[in-house]
Amino acid sequence: MARVLVTDGRGSDLILRTLGKDDSRVTYKQTEPFTTRVRTPHSSKAKRDLDFRLVMQLEEGMRRTVEWFKNLFRGLVKDVKNLILLTASFECEGYQCTNLM
Repeated sequence: MARVLVTDGRGSDLILRTLGKDDSRVTYKQTEPFTTRVRTPHSSKAKRDLDFRLVMQLEEGMRRTVEWFKNLFRGLVKDVKNLILLTASFECEGYQCTNLM
C-alpha cells in the first residue's frame, strides 16, 4: 500500500534517512491551495514559560523519536500476541468459560 505525503521533501527525507528507507513507496504531491507554505516553528513561549532549552540537533531528536516509537510498538505487538494466546486458552460457551491451560 502506497503512502501519500504532502511535503517539499525536507522533513520526509530526514525521517526516511533515520529509518534507513528510501522513498520508493512515497507519493509526493503538490501543496494544496490555502495551505501554509512556510512554517517556522519557534520555542520562544516554551523558553519564556517553561525554561525550555534546545539541547540536541534535529537529527539526534529524530533518531531518538524513531527509537521510542519502535520500542512502543514492539511492546504493543508483544501485548497483542499475549492477549491472543490468553484468549485462545479459554473455551467459552455463553458466559461460562473454562481455562484450558
